[in-house]
Amino acid sequence: MKHFDDYDPEDLFDADSKRLGKQGRKLLKQNRAESFRCQHCSFDVPMHAVGSTQRNHCPRCLWSRHVDEEVGDRRATCLASMEPIGLSLKANGGELMLVHRCCGCGKVGRNRISGDDDTKAVEDVFTTSLQATDLPTGITYLRDAEELRRQLV
Repeated sequence: MKHFDDYDPEDLFDADSKRLGKQGRKLLKQNRAESFRCQHCSFDVPMHAVGSTQRNHCPRCLWSRHVDEEVGDRRATCLASMEPIGLSLKANGGELMLVHRCCGCGKVGRNRISGDDDTKAVEDVFTTSLQATDLPTGITYLRDAEELRRQLV
């Protein structure tokens, strides 16, 4: 499996890579690679996500990274880790979503659960969110354990 560190940085110098700087060039390499290393748990994460067209979080610990301002644009300059803080259901169809909060700037985003996500980690995020008192407003968080079980089957 080709890891993003195996790419030659000289191959990546175009208008976007110059604009993004060193961290941005690393992300561009990552987009062309087959895996990336999770900043939180150091797991080598395959870019292919089960049930999704793009990988946006680690399937082991569920942490993400703030790389997008809009879905898929890879234009964020923050680049900090994003902690999974809760679960919600997508409005059109009830698909299970992870809620992430950026540890750098506080931005909140939602990402769909992938088929290879660790079920225990998803359950842990759910349990922790039930006890949290500082969850951002404006999102309807999943609070029904039975619904979570139905979603994870």
